[in-house]
Amino acid sequence: WFFSMEDLKQFRQWGSVTPGHPELDLQRGIENSSGPLGQGHALAAGAAVAEKFLEARLGSTMMQHKIYAYISDGAVEEEISQGVGRIAGNLGLNNLIMFYDSNDIQLSTECGVVMNEDTEMIL
Repeated sequence: WFFSMEDLKQFRQWGSVTPGHPELDLQRGIENSSGPLGQGHALAAGAAVAEKFLEARLGSTMMQHKIYAYISDGAVEEEISQGVGRIAGNLGLNNLIMFYDSNDIQLSTECGVVMNEDTEMIL
C-alpha cells in the first residue's frame, strides 16, 4: 500500500502525506500535483494520449504503459472531468485506468444536493 491507515487518518491535515489535493511525491507514485478538482483527470488523459503517440512511433514492444488516476465524486462533478471522459472514450484510451471513489460525498455536502447525474453511464 502507498498509504498507511495512520496516513489516511491525517487526511487534510497540515504537513501530512494526505493533504486533500495530491502533492508531487514520486516515491508514492504521484507524478503530478493536479490542483483544482477535475484537473487531474485531464492530466491523466493527456499522459495516456502521449503514451499512445509514442506507441505509434516506437512500437508496442517499447511502449505499453498504463496511466492510473484516482478520481472522486467532487472532481467528477466538474465539467472538465465530463469533457475528459468524452474525449478518452472517443479516442479509445484503453491505457487509461481511473479508480473512482464513488461515496456520494463531496467536500461540503452529499453529491445529490448539487448534482443528480448517472455518473456510471457518463463514464
